[in-house]
Amino acid sequence: MELQRLPSNALITDKIAWARKWWEAYGGFIRSQDALIQMGKRFKDAVRRSRQAMTETGMVEICRQCGQKGVSCCGAGLERHYTDVLLLINLFLGVKLPDQRTDPRGCFFLGEKGCLLLARQVICINFLCPDLTSRTDPDRLAVLRKREGEEIALLFALNEGFLRFLRQAPAGEAHR
Repeated sequence: MELQRLPSNALITDKIAWARKWWEAYGGFIRSQDALIQMGKRFKDAVRRSRQAMTETGMVEICRQCGQKGVSCCGAGLERHYTDVLLLINLFLGVKLPDQRTDPRGCFFLGEKGCLLLARQVICINFLCPDLTSRTDPDRLAVLRKREGEEIALLFALNEGFLRFLRQAPAGEAHR
């Protein structure tokens, strides 16, 4: 049976509901897929390494300071770039998706300490404002960019693995 995906312009709350419905129906089966499990482990490790590099460059503190001033690159509407499948991947990775926005000015997934998601959109992984790049040591920035590239490559592979699984998933209520 063909996967019934949501349109890209669907409300984020509808995309979250779709992901939760699929996870409820197929989470147990997905967790039994060794290839996805291994990709998930490699991806989580890549996320840890790139976020560690962000901390080491001082970017986490710079972003926090901007956020305290009411300025954020993670503004409301950014969540529109997230797909239903990317949210399903987050559930697979153990992320608890929020039911509501924390800050009315911020992305739906922006929490008190940054992004609540492990699997993020590419723009959220590699966008750096001019202030960040000008205040960051070029050698450390190169390390961060390398780690972000690894994270993005593994995210692509994980997303493709999920799309393959979803196209072959057994018929059931979660399809409707």
